[in-house]
Amino acid sequence: MHMWEDFKNPKTKRDKMDSLLHLYIDGAFDRRELLNRLGKVAGSAAIATTFFEQSGWAQAVPSACPDGVRVPVDAPDIVAEDIQISGKGGNIFAHLAKPRELTEALPAILNIHENRGLVEHHKDMTRRFARAGFIGLSIDLLSRQGGAHTIPEAQLTAAYGRTTVDQRLEDMQSALDYLKSEGFVRPGRIGTTGFCAGGANVYMLAFNSKDVAAAAPFYGAPALPIPDLTNMPALCIFMGDNDPGTNNNVPAVLAAINAARKSADIHMWTGARHAFMNDTGAAYNAEAACLSWDILIRFFRRELFKP
Repeated sequence: MHMWEDFKNPKTKRDKMDSLLHLYIDGAFDRRELLNRLGKVAGSAAIATTFFEQSGWAQAVPSACPDGVRVPVDAPDIVAEDIQISGKGGNIFAHLAKPRELTEALPAILNIHENRGLVEHHKDMTRRFARAGFIGLSIDLLSRQGGAHTIPEAQLTAAYGRTTVDQRLEDMQSALDYLKSEGFVRPGRIGTTGFCAGGANVYMLAFNSKDVAAAAPFYGAPALPIPDLTNMPALCIFMGDNDPGTNNNVPAVLAAINAARKSADIHMWTGARHAFMNDTGAAYNAEAACLSWDILIRFFRRELFKP
């Protein structure tokens, strides 16, 4: 199956169907809505069903989300709010979360969303970092287009496709600058993680900003060529072995890391598909996600709390 990875506006019928499947995998809508939309693109319910069955996802049943994973906005142990921060392209919409009992400056985690903007799932991820003892911040890379909250759900992926590499890098750097300016963030201790398109953006930010102390991309396809990694931050890479399209560029990253005489933590989960961390989507794999979360938090604690 061809997976729509560049997130530009799909042109052919197959591209449009692949794009819809990817949205389903990432949790944009349920199976019934997927088949409804596929039918409209394909021209018939029969073609839509055949495409879905041949994709390998018709038989996929996401593992159950364990109790207590999600953190509501009104959780008693955190303080979370929607904010706006200043950026070169205008204000950037963001979600900020902190432990309620904040007695000292803490390391921060910048969370980068998938290809649909700052949806509720990523606000939840932000709050999970606060519960784990960090300052959590997620930004909306669709802010220059009015923000994900102003764009119809069916148009979010196309809106992401209109963003540019330079714009995304500028907005992510603005988020780092905001965190650096806040007294509740421990100086020099900012990590970043991201998923899918966000994973690719984490690679880009980590390889281009001196303000990232630790980076953890999830199933992202790093852009080629890989730059010089002499000043690479601590890196922890998460992948599923059933995600070949996304994993194609990872060997180039590993070669560049070796050439720079650096090291990275790498975790490849057997049987895990693309988007295995997203507990709102069809690919969610509770075992891989829970193991990844434990490793991720340990990684950030090791790198960001060290003396």
